Amino acid sequence: MTVASRREKEREARRNRILDAAQQVFWERGLDLATMDQVAEAAEVAKGTLYLYFKTKEDLLLGIANRHQRQLLEDYAAVRRAGGSGFHQLSAMLDVYGRRMSGPFEHLKVIVARWATAAPFEGERGEGMRRNIRALYEAVVSTVERGQADGTIRDDLPAAHLALHLWSATNGALLMELQRGCMGKDRLLKAPSLGWRDHLGFHLDNVRSARRSDAGAVVGHDFLTEEAREA
Repeated sequence: MTVASRREKEREARRNRILDAAQQVFWERGLDLATMDQVAEAAEVAKGTLYLYFKTKEDLLLGIANRHQRQLLEDYAAVRRAGGSGFHQLSAMLDVYGRRMSGPFEHLKVIVARWATAAPFEGERGEGMRRNIRALYEAVVSTVERGQADGTIRDDLPAAHLALHLWSATNGALLMELQRGCMGKDRLLKAPSLGWRDHLGFHLDNVRSARRSDAGAVVGHDFLTEEAREA
């Protein structure tokens, strides 16, 4: 290994350590209350070193988001390599997305807090995040097209429309999980206690082809919780 490559490896390791620390601080304190000083302390680096890598909290958040999205793209590629019908791959992708977004739910809370500002993502890292989002969306679209071609996903709507609907449905199911936490254990809605997979399973059933059943689906009504079955 050359000196230059070793230094680059060390920089990448330090960068990831800073992102790990920032992620933990954001989870524990919330995005608004977290400070750069707290991140530097958690990462065990000088504040000046932190600013060499990330100039602001927004820069840190975009760094975390970019890394998270790259992991998702790798997960999607693994699902595609594993094979199976288009519907099976689609349900597996959405399950991966849900688990990544909600593991733990502190991660989702930070993301939602940033989404709620509706402020555009700026700069090079913001553009990188937009590229990642486009790549994730296009991966789902192509998987829907695969399912339409093999007869496991309905073909009466464009693949791009179905992909966008499922993306919004998955995020909505995750937000319902957060809302359920706010309501506590009082069962205010007088309804079964469904998790995000249960809600997502309902939406997936709506895109499944009526002409062909796929017993290998990863997400569906089989994910109904025990509490929901008893309700």
